[in-house]
Amino acid sequence: MISTEVKVIFIVIVLQLWASSAGYCHYEGVQQGRAEVIQSDVRAIREQAGRDAKVAERVKNGYESEIARLRADAALQPAPVSIRLCKYPRGSGSAPTVAGGTQPPSSAGGGVPEVPESPVAGPDIGPELQQLALRADELSAQVRALLSREMDL
Repeated sequence: MISTEVKVIFIVIVLQLWASSAGYCHYEGVQQGRAEVIQSDVRAIREQAGRDAKVAERVKNGYESEIARLRADAALQPAPVSIRLCKYPRGSGSAPTVAGGTQPPSSAGGGVPEVPESPVAGPDIGPELQQLALRADELSAQVRALLSREMDL
């Protein structure tokens, strides 16, 4: 007959084999679970990238159409108005006065100020002002597009 010690050793070996195979099966299950999680994450990332691309395309199209509209509106406007700043020669004295020698009132609706001397005409800044206004409109459109993008993300 087989001794008790041999039976115990045999049982221990069988239990060790069973435990290691169960551990391996657990390991495979964990690995399979990780792979499924990774695949799920990859799908979610791809879906989000697709949504982000759609939002970016919509924002870009909206921005480009608004810029085109602004430029078309600017092209339809009449010729720039001539805007000249007067330069007073040095030593011309104080600010212009109202007819009668008094200082002009600070509120609107007062008399028209008289210029004591003939001022020197300054450069025409009308076209530059229109360009600055168009650039300000373009920057506003850009900010609106960026805000729209952030709101959609």
